[in-house]
Formats: sequence, structure tokens, C-alpha cells
Amino acid sequence: MQLLHIQYCIKMLLKYCSCSGYKQQLSSLPVLQNSGISSLENFQKRMIRWTQIRISTVPTILIAEPITESIALGIWNSWSFNYLFGLDPILFFLSHISTWMLLGFIQLRIVQNDKLNFSKFDFVVAWLYRELMTPYLFMKGMMKTTVTWRNQTYRLKWGGELEEVR
Repeated sequence: MQLLHIQYCIKMLLKYCSCSGYKQQLSSLPVLQNSGISSLENFQKRMIRWTQIRISTVPTILIAEPITESIALGIWNSWSFNYLFGLDPILFFLSHISTWMLLGFIQLRIVQNDKLNFSKFDFVVAWLYRELMTPYLFMKGMMKTTVTWRNQTYRLKWGGELEEVR
């Protein structure tokens, strides 16, 4: 019964949006959001900045996001499957991580819609770097109250609002 109510609400919302003249379109090209200088330092700064803005916009991310990362899920699921089914946790963890990596590679190929300009080895190294650095960068983003972007410093407020620091 609850599911039918949710479906009805979604249907009514969509009907309202279409009757109000709103339209939805999907781009055939991926967003070029990582423009500029590509370096590990800039990547880390961008990840910290995104974390800060996501936390200020939706504070529940403090709890939810860290446990949805592949390594945290792999550890948690390895323990769970070992406890429930007696599966080898190391083997489960390695297959879990391999599956996530393979799916990430497939998704990247689909989004790029062309041959990648780096090797599979480079992808594995970059993927591992990102996954291993995420907890550290998340913690770093939680601790900062200012955001630096394009040589400007902003104070981050709840709701995702920024105030320029002079």
C-alpha cells in the first residue's frame, strides 16, 4: 500500500511539472567539470571542496557517505558474509574491489564513448589512489570551514551558501 502511495505521488509530481511547462533533457555529452590543470594537488583540493559543500548542503552525508565507499563496503560485507556464510573475507574483499573497479572502468568507457587516452594500468592506479585517499580527504573536508576556489576564500554556511572572506 505504501509503495502505491509513493508511485501515485511521483506520478502527480511529474504531471504537475509537465503541465507547468517544465521539461527534462539529458545531455548526450558528459559534463566537463574537471577543466583546468590536472594534478594530484588540484584533485585533492577539488575533492575537499566538494565534500565541504555536500556536508553543508545535506548534513546527513557525515554519516551516510563514508559507509557507501567501496573499501568501507568491502570491509563491512567481507565481515558480514564471513559471519553469515563462512566465506573467506580476503577472497570476498578482493572480488568485491575487483568488481567495483571493473564496473567503474565500464562506466567510464560508456561515458567517454571513445577509446580512453590512458592504459588500463593507469586506470587501476588512479582508481586505487582515489579509493584509498577518499577517507582522508573526507575527514579533511569535515574539518575546514572555509573554501578556497580560484584564489578566493569563502566561509561556508549551512545550506551550501558561501560568504566571501575579506
